[in-house]
Formats: sequence, C-alpha cells, structure tokens
Amino acid sequence: MADRDRIYRPVNEIDAEHKAQARKAVKDAREALREAVPDTFLGRKTHEPFPMQDDE
Repeated sequence: MADRDRIYRPVNEIDAEHKAQARKAVKDAREALREAVPDTFLGRKTHEPFPMQDDE
C-alpha cells in the first residue's frame, strides 16, 4: 500500500495545454505539407541573365 502513495496523477489543466500544443503542431505540419514543393533544380533558368557590357 505504500507504493500507491507515490502514484502521481496528471493535472488536467497542464494536460489540456499539452494537448492543445500538440494539436496546433500537427495542424501547422499538415498545412506546411500541403504547400507546393519548392523547385531546387540549380540549372533551371528562372530569369534572363544581365547583358554583357562592352569595354570600349
């Protein structure tokens, strides 16, 4: 019976905060995964290069 005195019960307010934080983290992660994948191909031209200047 002495071991039962050492059982700690979770505090409902703290658990509610942890649940809310976990739900927000999952929501944010799902939104980030829905976004388009960025194009990281280094050889792709997305703009025209600057014109070369002539040294005359």
